Amino acid sequence: MKALRIKSLHIYHYGKFSNRTFHFSASPVQLIYGLNEAGKTTMMSFIESMMFGFPKTKKYEPKTGGVYGGVLEAEHPEYGVLKIERTKGTAEKLRVYTE
Repeated sequence: MKALRIKSLHIYHYGKFSNRTFHFSASPVQLIYGLNEAGKTTMMSFIESMMFGFPKTKKYEPKTGGVYGGVLEAEHPEYGVLKIERTKGTAEKLRVYTE
């Protein structure tokens, strides 16, 4: 089975995160941990949003303006490095960049 491995996330504005980048190791297993309200659930929702679209609720939309969305960079054994950028304004925009 060929798996997509997330390399990094760059969040423009999503929930409590604003202009933040997270890098993941090459390990096949990632552990995301932190105190209550640190943003673990927000990060998981961001990953899901980048892959499948934004949630119907406005829970994670920025309250102070700015671009809602970000970039998920992943690596696939067959297709190489992919960058998935999804933003939402008047309309949702999806861009996928390949090597």
